[in-house]
Amino acid sequence: MKTYIIYLAAGNSRRFKEDKLHALFKGKELYLYGIDTLKQLLKYRNDIEIIVVSNTIDTQEKGIHSYKSPLSERGISYSIKAALNHINQKDDYQMMFMVADQPYLSYQTLNKMIDTFNQSSYSICSLMFKDRVGNPVIF
Repeated sequence: MKTYIIYLAAGNSRRFKEDKLHALFKGKELYLYGIDTLKQLLKYRNDIEIIVVSNTIDTQEKGIHSYKSPLSERGISYSIKAALNHINQKDDYQMMFMVADQPYLSYQTLNKMIDTFNQSSYSICSLMFKDRVGNPVIF
């Protein structure tokens, strides 16, 4: 089964009060941590396709496709809709949604999450940090 990983990077950073994804974090733009993690994951999996939804990031590589979200200022649901327009609905697929501001998320964690989900009978799975359930989520 194919897993589409939707990398959500079209937010407006309202709470951050500036462009969070292009802000430097330990000498590197924040969004690049997630892109690099996904590139690593692509080395280990041939059953994934990555859809980057952003108005400022354009990455076109094998297995990674970038698309604009012109209505992203209206909320995350518009970015999700922009991504869904590019999924081949003929595939047998599942979707993972991942936000672009998680610099400590590793490809090993994503790999294990996909495998765990695929081997379970659950219809949805998300990660936790301490006692907080959050992103990414797969269903």
